[in-house]
Amino acid sequence: MRTRIEFLEAVKKMANLKDLRQADAVSRTVIALTKLIVGDELSETIAGKMLPEFREGWESVSMKYLILMKRGGFTLNTRKEFLESVMRMAYLKDMKQADTVARAVISLTKSVMGEELSQMIAQVSPPDLREGWESIRAAQADGFESHELLFETGEVSEG
Repeated sequence: MRTRIEFLEAVKKMANLKDLRQADAVSRTVIALTKLIVGDELSETIAGKMLPEFREGWESVSMKYLILMKRGGFTLNTRKEFLESVMRMAYLKDMKQADTVARAVISLTKSVMGEELSQMIAQVSPPDLREGWESIRAAQADGFESHELLFETGEVSEG
């Protein structure tokens, strides 16, 4: 995966989305929520260490709306809260679809950023979110196992 388009094509395929526009929308949602969790300083550190073709995508995700939500009491401390936010903000049909999308974007993001940056995100995340983040493997060349609910919560059913 060498370009942002290849990243979005992989998200589309892994999350079974209809087009690249939807893949871009869900990717921006997951990345924005992740950036909100890690904060501005670490977000900038991550951007600075990413390859230029992916840095632009990371940096282009606007945080203004989310920062306002956080000031209004919006919290992201659990996987359930994270997935509910993904579902609402990306206009997804249910928690299972939010889980699939989150796993796809996180897996690919981890692949792009590498282990060091991935560990930085895990270290600053609340315990439940850290557990979810660490349970998702970076995407590999051998493909994505979509039947695994790696970011599952008690609210996500397999069937």
